[in-house]
Amino acid sequence: MRKAEIKEYVDELVKTPGTDATGLTEFEKTFSDEEWDYFMDLLLEKQKLVAADKLTVPEPLVG
Repeated sequence: MRKAEIKEYVDELVKTPGTDATGLTEFEKTFSDEEWDYFMDLLLEKQKLVAADKLTVPEPLVG
């Protein structure tokens, strides 16, 4: 599993303003089931940090 690569991807992902675009990125399309579960766990950890005001993420880009 590419844990280090996925963690780095998530760390950069939360620094980037979100959009209303749907679908997977080319990198996400390469995830195995195990990697997908790890990716989702990392996103959940980041979400918990945001909820606890321990992490600030950019406002989403909508429009």
